[in-house]
Amino acid sequence: CIDCDKIKFNLQLRTRREGDYICVYKDGRTKKLKNFFIEQKIPAEYRDRVLLVADGSEIVWVVGFRLSEAYKINESTDNAVCISVGAKEGVYSQPEIEAGTGAGEENSEDITGGRM
Repeated sequence: CIDCDKIKFNLQLRTRREGDYICVYKDGRTKKLKNFFIEQKIPAEYRDRVLLVADGSEIVWVVGFRLSEAYKINESTDNAVCISVGAKEGVYSQPEIEAGTGAGEENSEDITGGRM
């Protein structure tokens, strides 16, 4: 689950783009997504297929790997949303999306249904 009040734009389910970053430290420091993938030893041939929940260029969730520290719920959270993505087969296969979807770009889907 993530804190809805921390969402700046519309959440999108998509693959990586240049400039993507994720908050991996509790003090708010971020890391380039490319460096995160390297440190997690995700094979280069799979990196373009790993699904991301993104808020602009900020990655909220690297599906199957990491939730951003910046969006985690805590004691001050008033509104939260839970997102689930189920894979048909294997970690890197095309998953089924189990959230409301709207029109999106070629490699993204608006998972908020335009309501945020």
